[in-house]
Amino acid sequence: MTMVNVRVNKAGYYENLTIIPGIFRRAVKHLLPVAFVDAAAMKPLGRREQLGKSYLCVLMDGNSDANTAAIGHGGTESTPEWLFFFDLILKILHDNFKTELSIFSDEAAAISAAIENVLPGFTDHYLCAMHKKGNVKKHFGVEASKVFMALANAYTSAHYMESVRKVRDMSPNTPAKLYNGKRLKETLEEYILDQEAAYVKFKIKKSRYDFVSTAPVEGLNHFPGTRS
Repeated sequence: MTMVNVRVNKAGYYENLTIIPGIFRRAVKHLLPVAFVDAAAMKPLGRREQLGKSYLCVLMDGNSDANTAAIGHGGTESTPEWLFFFDLILKILHDNFKTELSIFSDEAAAISAAIENVLPGFTDHYLCAMHKKGNVKKHFGVEASKVFMALANAYTSAHYMESVRKVRDMSPNTPAKLYNGKRLKETLEEYILDQEAAYVKFKIKKSRYDFVSTAPVEGLNHFPGTRS
Protein backbone atom coordinates (compact mmCIF):
# COMPACT_ATOMS: atom_id res chain seq x y z
CA MET A 1 0.00 0.00 0.00
CA THR A 2 1.29 3.45 -0.92
CA MET A 3 1.67 5.80 2.04
CA VAL A 4 0.71 9.48 1.64
CA ASN A 5 1.45 11.96 4.40
CA VAL A 6 0.14 15.54 4.13
CA ARG A 7 0.75 18.38 6.56
CA VAL A 8 -1.45 21.47 6.82
CA ASN A 9 -1.02 24.58 8.95
CA LYS A 10 -3.35 25.79 11.70
CA ALA A 11 -5.55 27.51 9.14
CA GLY A 12 -5.95 24.25 7.22
CA TYR A 13 -3.77 25.25 4.27
CA TYR A 14 -1.36 22.80 2.64
CA GLU A 15 2.32 22.86 3.67
CA ASN A 16 4.06 19.54 2.95
CA LEU A 17 3.59 16.22 1.17
CA THR A 18 5.46 12.91 1.35
CA ILE A 19 4.66 9.80 -0.72
CA ILE A 20 6.20 6.36 -0.15
CA PRO A 21 5.29 4.02 -3.06
CA GLY A 22 3.71 0.70 -2.15
CA ILE A 23 5.96 -1.10 -4.63
CA PHE A 24 9.01 0.19 -2.75
CA ARG A 25 7.67 -1.04 0.58
CA ARG A 26 7.29 -4.52 -0.93
CA ALA A 27 10.74 -4.47 -2.56
CA VAL A 28 12.79 -2.75 0.14
CA LYS A 29 14.31 -5.96 1.54
CA HIS A 30 15.78 -6.72 -1.89
CA LEU A 31 17.57 -3.35 -2.26
CA LEU A 32 20.99 -2.26 -1.06
CA PRO A 33 20.92 -0.71 2.45
CA VAL A 34 22.30 2.63 1.26
CA ALA A 35 19.91 5.59 0.99
CA PHE A 36 20.63 8.73 -1.04
CA VAL A 37 18.68 11.92 -0.27
CA ASP A 38 18.45 15.27 -2.04
CA ALA A 39 16.25 18.35 -2.39
CA ALA A 40 15.98 20.46 -5.52
CA ALA A 41 14.23 23.67 -6.50
CA MET A 42 10.84 22.81 -8.00
CA LYS A 43 10.08 24.81 -11.14
CA PRO A 44 7.51 24.44 -13.95
CA LEU A 45 9.08 23.44 -17.25
CA GLY A 46 10.11 26.52 -19.21
CA ARG A 47 9.62 28.91 -16.30
CA ARG A 48 12.01 30.34 -13.72
CA GLU A 49 9.91 30.85 -10.58
CA GLN A 50 10.38 28.37 -7.77
CA LEU A 51 7.39 26.48 -6.37
CA GLY A 52 9.11 25.07 -3.30
CA LYS A 53 11.44 22.09 -3.02
CA SER A 54 11.11 18.52 -4.25
CA TYR A 55 12.52 15.98 -1.80
CA LEU A 56 13.72 12.58 -2.95
CA CYS A 57 15.13 9.43 -1.34
CA VAL A 58 16.36 6.54 -3.50
CA LEU A 59 17.98 3.15 -2.95
CA MET A 60 19.96 1.17 -5.49
CA ASP A 61 19.35 -2.42 -6.51
CA GLY A 62 21.83 -5.07 -7.64
CA ASN A 63 21.63 -3.82 -11.23
CA SER A 64 22.71 -0.29 -10.19
CA ASP A 65 19.25 1.09 -10.92
CA ALA A 66 17.84 3.83 -8.66
CA ASN A 67 14.56 2.98 -6.93
CA THR A 68 12.38 5.73 -5.44
CA ALA A 69 11.85 5.17 -1.72
CA ALA A 70 10.08 8.46 -1.02
CA ILE A 71 9.24 11.68 -2.84
CA GLY A 72 8.00 14.85 -1.24
CA HIS A 73 7.31 18.55 -1.55
CA GLY A 74 7.90 21.43 0.84
CA GLY A 75 8.48 25.15 0.95
CA THR A 76 12.10 25.54 1.99
CA GLU A 77 15.04 23.23 2.69
CA SER A 78 14.93 23.62 6.47
CA THR A 79 15.21 21.15 9.36
CA PRO A 80 11.40 21.01 9.95
CA GLU A 81 10.83 20.29 6.24
CA TRP A 82 13.43 17.51 6.21
CA LEU A 83 12.07 16.17 9.48
CA PHE A 84 8.61 15.81 7.96
CA PHE A 85 10.07 14.08 4.89
CA PHE A 86 12.26 11.72 6.94
CA ASP A 87 9.74 10.85 9.63
CA LEU A 88 8.24 7.80 7.92
CA ILE A 89 10.87 6.72 5.39
CA LEU A 90 13.84 6.60 7.78
CA LYS A 91 11.88 4.51 10.25
CA ILE A 92 10.94 2.08 7.47
CA LEU A 93 14.57 1.84 6.31
CA HIS A 94 15.90 1.42 9.83
CA ASP A 95 13.32 -1.26 10.65
CA ASN A 96 14.39 -3.22 7.57
CA PHE A 97 18.17 -2.74 7.61
CA LYS A 98 19.00 -2.03 11.27
CA THR A 99 22.74 -1.36 11.64
CA GLU A 100 23.38 -2.02 7.93
CA LEU A 101 21.68 1.26 6.93
CA SER A 102 23.83 4.11 5.57
CA ILE A 103 22.69 7.51 4.28
CA PHE A 104 24.42 9.82 1.78
CA SER A 105 23.52 13.52 1.42
CA ASP A 106 25.06 16.91 0.69
CA GLU A 107 26.45 19.07 3.50
CA ALA A 108 23.18 20.84 4.39
CA ALA A 109 23.08 21.17 8.18
CA ALA A 110 19.28 20.78 8.11
CA ILE A 111 19.65 17.18 6.86
CA SER A 112 22.02 16.14 9.65
CA ALA A 113 19.78 17.72 12.29
CA ALA A 114 16.67 15.98 10.93
CA ILE A 115 18.37 12.57 10.75
CA GLU A 116 19.54 12.91 14.35
CA ASN A 117 15.99 13.81 15.40
CA VAL A 118 14.42 10.77 13.70
CA LEU A 119 17.26 8.31 14.42
CA PRO A 120 19.05 9.54 17.57
CA GLY A 121 22.66 8.43 17.71
CA PHE A 122 22.75 7.35 14.05
CA THR A 123 26.40 7.44 12.93
CA ASP A 124 26.31 6.15 9.34
CA HIS A 125 25.47 9.45 7.65
CA TYR A 126 28.02 10.32 4.95
CA LEU A 127 28.57 13.48 2.92
CA CYS A 128 28.67 13.39 -0.88
CA ALA A 129 32.27 13.37 -2.15
CA MET A 130 31.38 15.50 -5.19
CA HIS A 131 29.84 18.22 -3.00
CA LYS A 132 32.86 18.02 -0.71
CA LYS A 133 35.19 18.25 -3.71
CA GLY A 134 33.46 21.47 -4.76
CA ASN A 135 33.87 22.90 -1.28
CA VAL A 136 37.54 21.87 -1.10
CA LYS A 137 38.11 23.60 -4.44
CA LYS A 138 36.23 26.68 -3.26
CA HIS A 139 38.20 27.01 -0.03
CA PHE A 140 41.61 25.53 -0.90
CA GLY A 141 41.94 25.42 -4.70
CA VAL A 142 41.94 22.99 -7.62
CA GLU A 143 44.97 20.90 -6.63
CA ALA A 144 43.57 20.28 -3.16
CA SER A 145 40.27 19.09 -4.64
CA LYS A 146 42.13 16.59 -6.85
CA VAL A 147 43.94 15.15 -3.82
CA PHE A 148 40.63 14.87 -1.95
CA MET A 149 39.02 12.86 -4.76
CA ALA A 150 42.06 10.57 -4.91
CA LEU A 151 41.40 9.85 -1.24
CA ALA A 152 37.68 9.34 -1.72
CA ASN A 153 38.32 6.87 -4.55
CA ALA A 154 41.21 4.97 -2.91
CA TYR A 155 40.66 1.19 -2.83
CA THR A 156 44.05 -0.04 -1.63
CA SER A 157 45.87 0.87 1.57
CA ALA A 158 48.93 1.92 -0.45
CA HIS A 159 46.87 4.31 -2.60
CA TYR A 160 45.13 5.68 0.47
CA MET A 161 48.33 6.29 2.48
CA GLU A 162 50.00 7.94 -0.51
CA SER A 163 47.06 10.34 -0.82
CA VAL A 164 47.10 11.05 2.93
CA ARG A 165 50.79 11.89 2.68
CA LYS A 166 50.08 14.32 -0.17
CA VAL A 167 47.39 16.06 1.90
CA ARG A 168 49.72 16.42 4.89
CA ASP A 169 52.56 17.68 2.73
CA MET A 170 50.29 20.17 0.97
CA SER A 171 48.44 21.42 4.06
CA PRO A 172 51.07 23.84 5.53
CA ASN A 173 51.45 25.62 2.17
CA THR A 174 47.75 25.71 1.25
CA PRO A 175 45.90 28.08 3.59
CA ALA A 176 42.14 28.51 3.29
CA LYS A 177 41.10 31.21 0.83
CA LEU A 178 38.76 34.07 1.59
CA TYR A 179 35.28 33.12 0.35
CA ASN A 180 32.25 35.42 0.68
CA GLY A 181 34.17 37.46 3.22
CA LYS A 182 34.93 34.44 5.42
CA ARG A 183 37.81 32.03 5.83
CA LEU A 184 37.64 28.45 7.17
CA LYS A 185 39.28 27.86 10.55
CA GLU A 186 40.30 24.31 9.63
CA THR A 187 43.56 23.50 7.90
CA LEU A 188 43.43 21.58 4.62
CA GLU A 189 44.43 18.42 6.50
CA GLU A 190 41.64 18.83 9.07
CA TYR A 191 39.02 19.70 6.47
CA ILE A 192 39.81 16.76 4.20
CA LEU A 193 40.90 13.94 6.51
CA ASP A 194 38.03 14.27 9.00
CA GLN A 195 35.57 13.49 6.20
CA GLU A 196 37.85 11.01 4.45
CA ALA A 197 37.90 8.88 7.59
CA ALA A 198 34.13 8.52 7.14
CA TYR A 199 34.53 7.23 3.57
CA VAL A 200 37.12 4.70 4.72
CA LYS A 201 34.75 3.56 7.47
CA PHE A 202 31.96 3.20 4.90
CA LYS A 203 34.12 1.15 2.54
CA ILE A 204 35.31 -1.15 5.31
CA LYS A 205 31.75 -1.68 6.51
CA LYS A 206 30.20 -1.90 3.03
CA SER A 207 33.15 -3.03 0.95
CA ARG A 208 30.86 -4.47 -1.71
CA TYR A 209 29.30 -1.05 -2.48
CA ASP A 210 31.06 1.50 -4.68
CA PHE A 211 29.42 4.75 -3.52
CA VAL A 212 30.97 8.03 -2.39
CA SER A 213 28.45 10.56 -3.73
CA THR A 214 24.75 11.39 -4.02
CA ALA A 215 24.81 10.95 -7.81
CA PRO A 216 22.06 8.26 -7.81
CA VAL A 217 19.48 10.62 -6.29
CA GLU A 218 20.62 13.86 -7.94
CA GLY A 219 20.51 12.34 -11.41
CA LEU A 220 16.84 11.49 -10.86
CA ASN A 221 15.86 14.64 -8.94
CA HIS A 222 17.25 16.92 -11.66
CA PHE A 223 15.78 15.00 -14.57
CA PRO A 224 13.43 17.23 -16.62
CA GLY A 225 9.88 16.76 -15.36
CA THR A 226 10.75 15.16 -12.01
CA ARG A 227 10.47 18.45 -10.12
CA SER A 228 7.92 20.21 -12.35
